Amino acid sequence: MANHESYLGTLKKAKASQGPHFDKAKKLRSILFFTKTLSRPSLRVYMSSRVLEDIFKSFKRVCVLDLYDLGIMAVLNSIGELKDLEYLDLSQNEMEKLPRSITKLSKLKTLKLYHCYKLKELPKDFNNLGELKHLDMEGFLGSLLHAERDKQADLCIDIVCFCG
Repeated sequence: MANHESYLGTLKKAKASQGPHFDKAKKLRSILFFTKTLSRPSLRVYMSSRVLEDIFKSFKRVCVLDLYDLGIMAVLNSIGELKDLEYLDLSQNEMEKLPRSITKLSKLKTLKLYHCYKLKELPKDFNNLGELKHLDMEGFLGSLLHAERDKQADLCIDIVCFCG
């Protein structure tokens, strides 16, 4: 039987204690940020580079990382250190490019870039993501879409995109 642990609290609070709370938090395999719920409208959150760096350095074993709609302006190179990452949602953020280190995520199966309107390009070694099965690029510009389809012709992935 699998052992599932959860932690509900802030990263700042967990790190401040540097005790059992932080040790428990470091074992998390999934990190989800809830900026929207059915009972309240969307919050506009802006995640700083420092907080992202803390996440990438503190949670090395994370498999699921949902950073949907957090106002992220840039994805840091240290994301490439998350060797167990299988699911990454960067949808509705503000970054113009992804770091080349993202191509080191050898276990990544799902990458969501839904409505990343400012994103202009993907890393050149993007086809190194051999386990990638689902790439959600809905909202990308048509020219980027066609260039990426040409690059991905030799990969078997499910590309979800609607340009218009």
